[in-house]
Amino acid sequence: MNLAKKNINNKALSLYSFRQPNIVIVGDVSIKKRLPNIEKNFNVEIIFSDSADVRKKINNSTVAVIVDEKKVKSKITNYVENLVNEFALPPIFYLSREPKKSSFFTSLYNKGVQGVVDWPQESQVLLNVVVESMKSHENILGKNKGDRNLAKIIKAHLMLESGLKNIKIVVIDGYVLLKGSVKSLYEKNILTGETSKILGVKKVIDNEIKIRNFDEVTDKELERRIKLYMGNILGDEKRSLSVKVKDKVVRLMGATRDCRSIVDIEKFAMKQAGVKEVVRQVKVKPSLASKRSEKARLLERKIKKIFKGVRHISIRLFGEYVEVSGVVKVGGDRNLIEKYLLQVLPVKKVINKLYAT
Repeated sequence: MNLAKKNINNKALSLYSFRQPNIVIVGDVSIKKRLPNIEKNFNVEIIFSDSADVRKKINNSTVAVIVDEKKVKSKITNYVENLVNEFALPPIFYLSREPKKSSFFTSLYNKGVQGVVDWPQESQVLLNVVVESMKSHENILGKNKGDRNLAKIIKAHLMLESGLKNIKIVVIDGYVLLKGSVKSLYEKNILTGETSKILGVKKVIDNEIKIRNFDEVTDKELERRIKLYMGNILGDEKRSLSVKVKDKVVRLMGATRDCRSIVDIEKFAMKQAGVKEVVRQVKVKPSLASKRSEKARLLERKIKKIFKGVRHISIRLFGEYVEVSGVVKVGGDRNLIEKYLLQVLPVKKVINKLYAT
């Protein structure tokens, strides 16, 4: 049945709004291998079609048309434009097989394509994006039809990949402005990263994404939490690393044997409420990290012998600085230990975090 342009209400679609919904795929059956149990899980019939026969396959139960780039090798934009012009509904999605400039994808959105999916890399989210895009979403703005379509696919993608709902999306000529608030720097980075992945996005501007609860946790408490986490995952190597938090900016300093542990620490820090930024000032030098850890351990033992009132002590070496923390019985030992470290180590400054009881 022909779905030629009519005065059709622009209402949100649902796969369950039809008795026997179907999705027409302009492509071969090999696509179905990457969509296991699609018909069962989504209550939808999949109809495959050649590019020339697609008009015969689309009917009143068609909820989406998916066009594979591999099937329409030449005059892609003209083919898609003809489909959009001929049919008011359903929405059309495009499977992109090869890297292209963002202007190509922007032109598809301008011609009326609902969404572009990187294939086969994003095969696992294709049907979810199709379903999510058919829902009515608020906080979506665009300068023209293409920008609005891009904003819709961004919203659908973010809903699926990050679960963040209350984000306003404004698209102007492929430039995406994100507005709203998130719980942590980690969520903000996920938001920006997932948006950047979407084909057709030229640049993501996230200056107006605010991080909530800045004042609920003090710098001191953030530092304590991160240090505790570092100690749990690093063992002795924690002695060659240090963390400092000021005005909710976290600085990781020192040397490490393996960069992967630093990435884990960064993620942990970014997930803490109120953290604005995580700055990495860490050298990946296995031998240096081992030497510093051993030197710090030996100094801890020596200080405990020299200063009898030391109950607990922890030393961290990073660059031209040394950080010492712990508990001493005699208040005067705080300054004496600091002076001792300046004498025996080639450092410029001692960060003294010793407490006297």
